[in-house]
Amino acid sequence: MALNPTTGFVNGSAYAEGLKLGATVVVDSILDEDTLVSDSATALATQQSIKAYVDAAAGGGTPTDITVANEATDTTCFPSFFTAATGDLGPKTNAGLTFNSATSILGATGFSGPLTGNVTGDVSGNAGTVTDGVYTDDADVSSNSWVLDEDDMASDSNTKVPTQQSVKKYVDDNAGGGYSAETILARSVNPFDPSSGDVMVNFTISSNTTLSVGQVEIPFDITAAQFSFYVVAANVAGTLDVTLYAEDGQSQVFAETTTSISGSGMHSHTFSSPVTIPAGIYYLGFNPNSTANIIVYAWDTDIGFSNLWSYGVSGKPKLEGTTTITAGTPPATFTPSGLTSAVDKTVITRFDT
Repeated sequence: MALNPTTGFVNGSAYAEGLKLGATVVVDSILDEDTLVSDSATALATQQSIKAYVDAAAGGGTPTDITVANEATDTTCFPSFFTAATGDLGPKTNAGLTFNSATSILGATGFSGPLTGNVTGDVSGNAGTVTDGVYTDDADVSSNSWVLDEDDMASDSNTKVPTQQSVKKYVDDNAGGGYSAETILARSVNPFDPSSGDVMVNFTISSNTTLSVGQVEIPFDITAAQFSFYVVAANVAGTLDVTLYAEDGQSQVFAETTTSISGSGMHSHTFSSPVTIPAGIYYLGFNPNSTANIIVYAWDTDIGFSNLWSYGVSGKPKLEGTTTITAGTPPATFTPSGLTSAVDKTVITRFDT
């Protein structure tokens, strides 16, 4: 061993009982222990032993294999959470929150707070409470177990909802809206003359610029193939226009022209195709074409009675009367409140399937 007195460099191996730098402890050895089992306060450790100890104790180095449970049998898992992103607090879990690895279903005993974003898949289980929320999904829900499509509502359930179609069918069948009649006599709102006791009276239809209309009731649905009225006499042979208007007069249910009428008796007119007439209130209008002059049976109301009930409410629809039209052309619409009370007769008309 050679010692350079100028630099203090030792060339070769030097042996000493200890090494002390400044006021530090005396280092008496260098240990190569992967487990640092000596736990010495006076020995140094080699780089390799430090690395091996840290890797084994702190998870560094090559990861250790972890055995994963078989998803087909171990189906209940418990997600873990941490109180903070850093710190020495351990993870937390609870049996109230589970994950089934076989079915990919996340279960919880409850949920609180807003739910945002898209939800895919079916929703099942007991109904909860939605606060300040609106269900806006317009998807078909008929396949859900909580939706019933029963026309007779036989289940009588107080925990499920019916489809619109089943509600309509049930109401129609049980409240009269859906009964379909084979024969209907359209009833006038004024079918009786209290002064004379007459129910019907002769009514002359003779002016091709006058539409005579009266409000009638169709009590049940009917798909009519024809309509009929009684002809007392044909003073001048010809045809009549027969028009059925909606209650407000703003649309036509049908507008038909009869065949030529030249004698007395029941006159029937067949539609080119059946006409569906739902139960309701309508206005029935008659007018002649050209010079036709036809006497028919009409519901009878005397002028005094008619004025009192049919025309007595100012500004409201009149129930019977006339309106001026282009010769032989029933209007597409008319205004019920604008009728005159010159004629208080409604032609008795029957509808048949």
